[in-house]
Amino acid sequence: MLVRDPREISDHVVSALLDFCRRADRPATPEEARIALARLGSDRDRDVLRLASMEPPARPLSPHAVVDWVQGMPPAQAAALEEAGAYRAIAREAALRAIDLQVELDRAAKAAKSVRTAPRRPRRSRTSSIDPIVRRRPRAAAAEAGARAESPAGQAEEPPAPARPGRRPAAPTFGRFVSGTPARRPAAELEGPSGEAILRELVAETHGNTTLLLERLDALWEGPFDRRRLEELLERHGLTQVRRLAERERLRALFRRHRGFDRPVARAWRVSIPELRRLVNEHGLATEVAELARRAREEILAETRLEAKLDLLFREADRLRALHIHRELREQVRAELRARVESAPVEGRVETPEVLLELVRREAEIERATWRRAVDEFGLLAAAARRLGVAIPPREGDERPPRSRRPRATARDSRSH
Repeated sequence: MLVRDPREISDHVVSALLDFCRRADRPATPEEARIALARLGSDRDRDVLRLASMEPPARPLSPHAVVDWVQGMPPAQAAALEEAGAYRAIAREAALRAIDLQVELDRAAKAAKSVRTAPRRPRRSRTSSIDPIVRRRPRAAAAEAGARAESPAGQAEEPPAPARPGRRPAAPTFGRFVSGTPARRPAAELEGPSGEAILRELVAETHGNTTLLLERLDALWEGPFDRRRLEELLERHGLTQVRRLAERERLRALFRRHRGFDRPVARAWRVSIPELRRLVNEHGLATEVAELARRAREEILAETRLEAKLDLLFREADRLRALHIHRELREQVRAELRARVESAPVEGRVETPEVLLELVRREAEIERATWRRAVDEFGLLAAAARRLGVAIPPREGDERPPRSRRPRATARDSRSH
């Protein structure tokens, strides 16, 4: 019934299926969605994402009903089976099979990781004899003792020859061990006929970036080089238009990659923001950049998932400010969070604001780190306390001892002094 481990399914596919089931009037838990998706192979995840991005054609649809829809069942028939309760038995059987499958996989993994013990070395038998230890004198000492015995008694010994000093390696004059400034080529190469091919290759490597071009020229050829000299060289070989076209195409690709956000483009192009705007106007890219920013703005404002909105607010605040939608998205998220706190059920089991906020977090399926920041950023603890009609509990570290103040000196005290 299950063709893969539910734990190996991508979180992106699971969240997309959960959002679809919520819109199809049959909310589910992540465990139910994983078990249902385990009935499909990994090659059908694309079909699940495609159907989950659509509006539900029938209601209600649970995760198992969506899986049958992916496998070819009409959505109206799957909704009718879900309404009749036919998928409850399938869900129970799939959950039991998922437990058995996880146990089998864990057992196989433990068996694969088990290390075989090394065989013991055989003990020596008692009948084995112990080898005697033989101490031998070094040959040099033995030869010296023999020479002393052969030399006559009154003859003086000759002093030993001085030791030969070790050879010192010469300092390298080439290769990767040489330290110093590298030799640069003469600038006449760039002005000659071969300079066209060299400059054309440099323009292709640097994508027409003037700063990078000047750095390459200063590092490899005798300079100094400035923008004026670079323009003269490009004009001499007819490469001015080639560099401008390469620069324009690279800037367009960078703006498309960053969705009209100019700050990372300026950092990648190694220019300031005013200089980048001047290049955009010079190359006629202002309309295209504005269109990219408009599309990015519409996509961000059309986002429906609360966790994705919080992630954008906390991680891409600079981008939102550049697109002029930071305040609008912030107010939208604030209103949605306050509405969730006000609409959360509080009958019986909720006594403190922390418990109420934890219920709201679980219902919205938001990570704990993101939720803690959202609580502090939007003042949700005070909203939950007002909802329950209790006082806001003090936080740890907020209670400080009162500062001792010196009494103010009055005019009478000053006259007395």
